[in-house]
Amino acid sequence: MLLFQRLCLAGILLSLVSGCSKEPAPLLLIGDWQWIGSSGGISGGITKPNMAERVVLRFSSDGKFSLHQNDTLTYSGLFRVTSGVYYGKDKPQIDLEQVTYSNLPKNPRFVMFGGIITGISNSELSISMNADDGVTSIFSRQR
Repeated sequence: MLLFQRLCLAGILLSLVSGCSKEPAPLLLIGDWQWIGSSGGISGGITKPNMAERVVLRFSSDGKFSLHQNDTLTYSGLFRVTSGVYYGKDKPQIDLEQVTYSNLPKNPRFVMFGGIITGISNSELSISMNADDGVTSIFSRQR
Protein backbone atom coordinates (compact mmCIF):
# COMPACT_ATOMS: atom_id res chain seq x y z
CA MET A 1 0.00 0.00 0.00
CA LEU A 2 2.85 2.36 0.85
CA LEU A 3 4.46 1.66 -2.54
CA PHE A 4 1.16 2.45 -4.29
CA GLN A 5 0.87 5.77 -2.41
CA ARG A 6 4.43 6.72 -3.31
CA LEU A 7 3.84 5.88 -6.98
CA CYS A 8 0.65 7.96 -7.01
CA LEU A 9 2.44 10.88 -5.36
CA ALA A 10 5.33 10.62 -7.83
CA GLY A 11 2.86 10.55 -10.74
CA ILE A 12 1.06 13.64 -9.44
CA LEU A 13 4.32 15.54 -8.92
CA LEU A 14 5.58 14.56 -12.36
CA SER A 15 2.38 15.76 -14.03
CA LEU A 16 2.51 19.06 -12.12
CA VAL A 17 6.12 19.71 -13.06
CA SER A 18 5.65 18.75 -16.70
CA GLY A 19 2.44 20.78 -16.90
CA CYS A 20 4.33 23.93 -15.87
CA SER A 21 7.06 23.64 -18.46
CA LYS A 22 7.04 25.95 -21.46
CA GLU A 23 5.93 24.26 -24.67
CA PRO A 24 8.79 24.35 -27.19
CA ALA A 25 8.12 26.00 -30.52
CA PRO A 26 7.55 23.59 -33.38
CA LEU A 27 10.89 22.93 -35.00
CA LEU A 28 9.57 23.81 -38.45
CA LEU A 29 8.75 27.35 -37.31
CA ILE A 30 12.31 28.16 -36.21
CA GLY A 31 14.27 30.13 -38.79
CA ASP A 32 13.96 33.05 -41.19
CA TRP A 33 10.81 33.54 -43.28
CA GLN A 34 10.55 36.08 -46.10
CA TRP A 35 7.16 37.69 -46.58
CA ILE A 36 5.70 36.80 -49.99
CA GLY A 37 2.31 38.48 -49.66
CA SER A 38 -0.95 38.80 -47.75
CA SER A 39 -4.56 38.44 -48.81
CA GLY A 40 -7.98 38.88 -47.29
CA GLY A 41 -9.33 41.44 -44.90
CA ILE A 42 -12.53 43.41 -45.34
CA SER A 43 -11.58 44.46 -48.86
CA GLY A 44 -10.37 40.99 -49.84
CA GLY A 45 -7.30 42.59 -51.36
CA ILE A 46 -3.85 41.21 -52.03
CA THR A 47 -0.73 42.94 -50.72
CA LYS A 48 2.77 42.03 -51.87
CA PRO A 49 6.15 43.57 -51.19
CA ASN A 50 7.39 45.95 -53.85
CA MET A 51 10.61 45.20 -55.75
CA ALA A 52 12.78 47.19 -53.32
CA GLU A 53 11.18 45.73 -50.19
CA ARG A 54 12.39 42.68 -48.28
CA VAL A 55 10.54 41.72 -45.09
CA VAL A 56 11.94 38.85 -43.01
CA LEU A 57 10.28 37.33 -39.94
CA ARG A 58 12.69 35.42 -37.67
CA PHE A 59 11.71 32.88 -35.01
CA SER A 60 14.47 31.62 -32.68
CA SER A 61 14.50 28.43 -30.63
CA ASP A 62 14.88 30.54 -27.46
CA GLY A 63 11.37 31.98 -27.92
CA LYS A 64 12.40 35.29 -29.49
CA PHE A 65 11.10 36.76 -32.73
CA SER A 66 12.08 39.75 -34.84
CA LEU A 67 10.85 41.40 -38.00
CA HIS A 68 13.33 43.10 -40.34
CA GLN A 69 12.45 45.31 -43.28
CA ASN A 70 15.33 45.75 -45.73
CA ASP A 71 17.74 44.48 -43.04
CA THR A 72 16.50 47.07 -40.50
CA LEU A 73 14.93 45.77 -37.30
CA THR A 74 11.37 47.09 -37.10
CA TYR A 75 10.18 45.23 -34.02
CA SER A 76 10.97 42.24 -31.86
CA GLY A 77 9.88 40.42 -28.73
CA LEU A 78 8.96 37.03 -27.40
CA PHE A 79 6.66 34.45 -28.92
CA ARG A 80 5.10 31.23 -27.84
CA VAL A 81 3.06 28.66 -29.67
CA THR A 82 -0.24 27.79 -28.01
CA SER A 83 -3.36 25.96 -29.11
CA GLY A 84 -6.01 27.95 -30.95
CA VAL A 85 -9.29 27.20 -32.68
CA TYR A 86 -9.65 28.25 -36.31
CA TYR A 87 -12.99 27.63 -38.01
CA GLY A 88 -13.79 24.86 -35.54
CA LYS A 89 -10.43 23.09 -35.84
CA ASP A 90 -7.54 23.01 -33.38
CA LYS A 91 -4.52 24.78 -34.86
CA PRO A 92 -1.23 26.06 -33.45
CA GLN A 93 -1.36 29.75 -32.62
CA ILE A 94 1.52 32.24 -32.35
CA ASP A 95 1.20 34.61 -29.40
CA LEU A 96 3.53 37.63 -29.29
CA GLU A 97 4.64 39.13 -25.98
CA GLN A 98 6.81 42.02 -24.81
CA VAL A 99 6.91 43.54 -28.29
CA THR A 100 9.34 46.43 -28.76
CA TYR A 101 8.85 48.66 -31.80
CA SER A 102 11.88 50.34 -33.34
CA ASN A 103 12.17 51.89 -36.79
CA LEU A 104 8.60 51.00 -37.74
CA PRO A 105 7.98 52.45 -41.21
CA LYS A 106 5.36 55.21 -41.54
CA ASN A 107 3.32 53.12 -43.97
CA PRO A 108 4.15 49.50 -43.19
CA ARG A 109 2.86 47.07 -45.79
CA PHE A 110 3.17 44.16 -43.40
CA VAL A 111 2.77 44.01 -39.62
CA MET A 112 2.83 40.80 -37.60
CA PHE A 113 0.44 40.60 -34.64
CA GLY A 114 0.63 36.84 -34.17
CA GLY A 115 -2.07 34.52 -35.45
CA ILE A 116 -3.04 30.99 -36.37
CA ILE A 117 -0.55 28.81 -38.25
CA THR A 118 -2.81 27.62 -41.06
CA GLY A 119 -0.01 25.91 -42.98
CA ILE A 120 3.64 25.09 -42.43
CA SER A 121 6.19 23.03 -44.35
CA ASN A 122 9.94 23.07 -44.88
CA SER A 123 9.51 25.81 -47.47
CA GLU A 124 6.30 27.75 -46.73
CA LEU A 125 4.49 29.26 -43.74
CA SER A 126 0.92 30.63 -43.65
CA ILE A 127 -0.25 32.76 -40.72
CA SER A 128 -3.87 33.91 -40.50
CA MET A 129 -5.63 36.36 -38.25
CA ASN A 130 -8.28 34.52 -36.26
CA ALA A 131 -11.24 36.49 -37.63
CA ASP A 132 -13.82 36.00 -40.37
CA ASP A 133 -12.42 38.91 -42.37
CA GLY A 134 -8.83 38.34 -41.28
CA VAL A 135 -5.71 38.55 -43.37
CA THR A 136 -3.57 35.53 -44.28
CA SER A 137 0.14 36.11 -44.86
CA ILE A 138 2.43 33.74 -46.75
CA PHE A 139 6.16 33.38 -46.12
CA SER A 140 8.96 31.50 -47.83
CA ARG A 141 11.75 29.91 -45.76
CA GLN A 142 15.15 31.53 -46.22
CA ARG A 143 18.21 29.30 -46.32
